[in-house]
Amino acid sequence: MSTWSYSNSRLFRKCQRQWYFKAHVAEARAKDQTRREAFLLSKLQTIYSWRGSIVDQVILMRYVPTLKRGQQISRWDLFKYAEDVFDRQLEFARAHRLREQGMKVTGAGDSFAAFFGIEYGEEITQEEIDAAWQDIECALTNLLSMKDLYARLLTASHIIPQRSLSFTHDGIKAQGTPDLVAFFPDQPPVIIDWKVHTFASQDYRMQLALYALALTNCKPHRDFPQAPVCYQPTEIRLIEVQLLTNQQRLYQLTDADIDGVSNYMARSALNMKLAIDPADGAISVFDLPVTSNPDECQRCPFRSMCWK
Repeated sequence: MSTWSYSNSRLFRKCQRQWYFKAHVAEARAKDQTRREAFLLSKLQTIYSWRGSIVDQVILMRYVPTLKRGQQISRWDLFKYAEDVFDRQLEFARAHRLREQGMKVTGAGDSFAAFFGIEYGEEITQEEIDAAWQDIECALTNLLSMKDLYARLLTASHIIPQRSLSFTHDGIKAQGTPDLVAFFPDQPPVIIDWKVHTFASQDYRMQLALYALALTNCKPHRDFPQAPVCYQPTEIRLIEVQLLTNQQRLYQLTDADIDGVSNYMARSALNMKLAIDPADGAISVFDLPVTSNPDECQRCPFRSMCWK
């Protein structure tokens, strides 16, 4: 059984076959052609998801380092970096360099991008590209306007972005990767999750609750200033930041939230285990059911493998 994660659990619920391709077939260093192909396909993005990844990259490489230095954010620096990454990744993706012989994703660095539409022969219009950049501008402008959030983070003793937290809960090996964890000298840590959604209607309480559970149960990394195990998950402060709608949602967890998360993990992990370890023996990816939503099939990065 592979390590459980919230993102994999959502993919499993959406389409078991897509989940299997991503979680159990795709492998970056595989010599096997099928595994290598699945890995390349797993890197495909829609324009919608790509613009969110650009925002994440800018926050990781410019916003957070400036915070750590205790300095004020330079709007010019933030947007200059965003535009540079945007242009380089757009050029890379339009050239479909994903299919270059011997392509190594890590070797391409922050220039790497691969578009779903180009892989499957769909047109990428200039209107889509312009809309993506406008959303990036909007998200970063709203981020800069959140003076209260920035001031709060300036008081943190340590800021840890995108750190994988491995933990075991009720016998389930799991991991979560919060966008940002901030530690404070005399207060419980804060977990922040950046979202770049046009319609911010979904509640991410469960995802954030899982991050709180991960933080308070994981083996602390060496650069953690304290062991978060001294806190209960209900003490961790959680903030969902909707960058396109300029909203901050604060969550206060209850014991019922943690029980709900624990039950969700147990059911999800069991269903995944049963899917790949049936009582009647070996499993093939084509034995697994697919989504009942035809639109989901059209958007699936593994479409070419699944439809063979």
